[in-house]
Amino acid sequence: MVAGEIEAQALLDMTRPLLPSGAFLAPLFDTNYAIIEYRWLEREFLPFYREAAADLRSWASREGDASDCDNYGSFLRQMMGLAGIGARSDEPAAAQLIVLQNRPFSGVKRTREKHCVGLFLTDQGWYVLEPQNGAELTKLSRYANRKTIRYITFH
Repeated sequence: MVAGEIEAQALLDMTRPLLPSGAFLAPLFDTNYAIIEYRWLEREFLPFYREAAADLRSWASREGDASDCDNYGSFLRQMMGLAGIGARSDEPAAAQLIVLQNRPFSGVKRTREKHCVGLFLTDQGWYVLEPQNGAELTKLSRYANRKTIRYITFH
């Protein structure tokens, strides 16, 4: 699961250039973070997450905002944190990324509203995942809404 370690200040320094003017980066709580091994993320974590998210969708409320992108974003972030606990590693470098959904991505249509996706720092760079379905792991540089980032939080 772990491809390396990064100090909090270095993680902040790597993350700031991702933010357009006016966007917010939440403070970090830990001293060090685990850089996620891309191969593990793609081959082991994502199949497990997709199954867990499908199970959750099968019984979760669909009333109002009860099970929307920010709820699934928190679920994704917490599952990644639990994987870090299981691996006895530092906190994984995984965040919730809030964007304006100006373009469709991974089965979620264009809404022109705030939308939450998962963000991962891997040994192959930054990747984005739609937490509601886990269907498409995409390099941040190719992510359709990367220019509309509003907020990043690693906790």
